[in-house]
Amino acid sequence: MNAIDSKQKSSFRLLFPIYHRSKKDRTIGVSAILIASSHTPFSLDELIIRIGDISIKPKIYAINTTKYRKRHRCRISFKINQDETRSLAIHNKIYACKNTSGELTELGSLMYNALLPKYIAAHGPYLTDEKTGTVMFFRQTVSKTLTLTARHMNVTDTRKAQVMLTAAFLMSLFLPHKRPVILYEKNARKYEESAKAVYEALVDKGYTNVFFVIDNNALKKTSVEERYRKKLIYKHTFRHYLYFFRAHTFIGTEVIAHALELRCQNIFAQRHMKSKKNTFVFLQHGVMLMVSLDSPERKSFVRKAMKGAVRIVVSSEIEATHFIDLAGYASNELIVSGLPKFDFSYSNEGADKILIMPTWRIWEFNAMRADPSRTKYTTMINKIKASIPEELRDKIITLNHPLFERSTLGIAGAEEPKNLDVLLRDVRVLITDYSSIAFDAFYRGANVIFYWEDLADCMRHYGEPTHLMVDKGTVFGDVCMDDIELRERIFRNYNDPQTEEHMQKYRRLVTYHDGHNTKRVVGTLERELIICPK
Repeated sequence: MNAIDSKQKSSFRLLFPIYHRSKKDRTIGVSAILIASSHTPFSLDELIIRIGDISIKPKIYAINTTKYRKRHRCRISFKINQDETRSLAIHNKIYACKNTSGELTELGSLMYNALLPKYIAAHGPYLTDEKTGTVMFFRQTVSKTLTLTARHMNVTDTRKAQVMLTAAFLMSLFLPHKRPVILYEKNARKYEESAKAVYEALVDKGYTNVFFVIDNNALKKTSVEERYRKKLIYKHTFRHYLYFFRAHTFIGTEVIAHALELRCQNIFAQRHMKSKKNTFVFLQHGVMLMVSLDSPERKSFVRKAMKGAVRIVVSSEIEATHFIDLAGYASNELIVSGLPKFDFSYSNEGADKILIMPTWRIWEFNAMRADPSRTKYTTMINKIKASIPEELRDKIITLNHPLFERSTLGIAGAEEPKNLDVLLRDVRVLITDYSSIAFDAFYRGANVIFYWEDLADCMRHYGEPTHLMVDKGTVFGDVCMDDIELRERIFRNYNDPQTEEHMQKYRRLVTYHDGHNTKRVVGTLERELIICPK
């Protein structure tokens, strides 16, 4: 890709835009009047539209004809083919650039519609790909700029769901004042982690206003005792939407969006998630001491992105400092108690599996859905598998990361998504990279091997100033930079118990091992009146 000079920027406003799609050509595009006010003089002949790493030469119908100007007014149109989005990330800002002898100079970001006075979650028509389960569309960002989103199809993308959401929002305005407390886990498809532990503890204590959101299909594969089923809310029902809008207290292992649907394109839902009336208790999906919180890819977890009151459950003072220093939280917003899910974490006697589970790569999200076999992620996993000695090959389990969903099933030997808590009980060795699953596996007694062959490339994709919070000197397992090192370390990690050195390093990062994490969390929420008996 050509070099980009982003020192001088200006906004490019679109007036009267018409966003369109062609199912036949599998393209989406926009036609609009462009009003540009740039710090850098440029010719309309030099104008390039950049989407991610894709450069598009737009069609321009000039209204002014002066060659080099800082201001232009013209009609512009451009489009992108769905096949091209396979190389893109989920969200892709759209920029106007100047092409000078093959060198691109970034001029400014495009505005979705200059006539819209504020953010209203506006978007163009959806173009779906049934084969990959992907939908792409142009949309308005919170800063009112233009972005192309290419993601999985959502239930809330349908007209029926949008009508239900709007009706639920309106009804929520007139119901009595009783407010539910909503608990949930990743994508509201799990019942196996910290939200489950807290939910069951609250039900056992007699709370009547607590509810757990879960997908009905996921629930069919999950064992839930009868006394806890009464407070379950099935995802994407009208009751789910209604209780979501009525709630102002959310307790979950992911950001509030997971209590409804990730990347839901509904203005009422988005505004409710960002309401200053909300209290959000972040139980964490896993210990956040691998990839730094100052990463551009983790901006949804920083304090300024969280509206209302926030409490973060962490596992040590070191992790608390991480949130304070790099994410902008106050010390009184951290609950140093340990993750509740560790209270019921254990390993089965005779555990003998080797689990391969790297973290996901958001920049390969669409490529994984289109053709997993051609991605670096799959190549790395297959390289790891090939490094394991023949006599241990029957012990291998390759599990796709939950955020890749079914897309990783193209990896040879990949397992269907399953209850990770149950799976980890039989793991003797975990091979991962920068995933928080390393903390879960080590807590249970498994050895962890960190495979960091693509460390520099991953940090580059995460963006400056991303870095790892641990290094070879502080991490609680062997670090391998290539498959040769990995091959040398497998037998020792498979046959020997955890070393004292690794256990000491782990205890610095995860303080509590007494089985009372849930009790400490619930006690804090009660003392601070975040939850109150009803």
